[in-house]
Amino acid sequence: MKGRKMFSQNLQKLRSEKNLSQEQLADKIGVSRQTISAWESGKASPELDKITAISKLFSVSIDELVGEIETEASNFDKKEYEKNYSKIALLRASGIFILFSGIAFGAFFFEKGVIAGVGLMISLAISVPLFILAKNTDELANNKLIKSKKSLENVFADSEIEFATKNKMLASILLVSLLFIAIATHQIIVHLTNFGENLANAIFMLLLGIAVASTTYANSIFAKIQNFEDNKAENIKTNEKIGFFAAILMLSLTAIFLIYSFISKDWSSAEILFPIGGIAIGIYAIFVKKFQK
Repeated sequence: MKGRKMFSQNLQKLRSEKNLSQEQLADKIGVSRQTISAWESGKASPELDKITAISKLFSVSIDELVGEIETEASNFDKKEYEKNYSKIALLRASGIFILFSGIAFGAFFFEKGVIAGVGLMISLAISVPLFILAKNTDELANNKLIKSKKSLENVFADSEIEFATKNKMLASILLVSLLFIAIATHQIIVHLTNFGENLANAIFMLLLGIAVASTTYANSIFAKIQNFEDNKAENIKTNEKIGFFAAILMLSLTAIFLIYSFISKDWSSAEILFPIGGIAIGIYAIFVKKFQK
């Protein structure tokens, strides 16, 4: 009787978390609504095949289903999880835009070395803490997801997954478009106007900052979906390798770009360095994932 009572309570709790009616649940596992009602009231118990179907549907073990469900798994809050990734996306995008704004400021006031340096240092002083806060929030949210043992289909509807995927794709298209617009704008200002190269460099860096920040925002929002795939044991090590390579490469390219630009007064190297960096990361990711298979 105790097992039946625990099952009925767990079934009600899991159904409520997934926002399913008794009729919807009945349709998913092939029984009548009256049968679900009888199970939840404790008047009847399901056969083993139905218990198995229910455990798969809610991504819990049979032992948990008929016994006590782990607290961390049952306490997973989808709204809080999504709110965290909206916060992470805003922090990362803001940090990147502020950093590129500082570089743009330095490029515009290049002849006034102290002013340019102070502007760049201020942008670093603001952006770095934002990146650290985003990283800590990401780790906390992802750790809670891992402990919850939730699967993607139990948390997000197909329409939500499709919407996030489309936004990520559009952000990638926007990145490429703005990169070409930035290059074209730089060349127009330098060769067809009298505004000077400093302004051209500053506008180029601002446009590049908008492009990278927009893509970062979309990718960070999509991370709430991607985490379910990344958290599979066989993918964790691969993604860590790709992430480490990307971080080292982009930091190295940024350092090279800043040192070269301040010494040579030529800020157009970004037109080559950053696209090469993006291509290199993409090739490395494809190679690593293919090698893993």
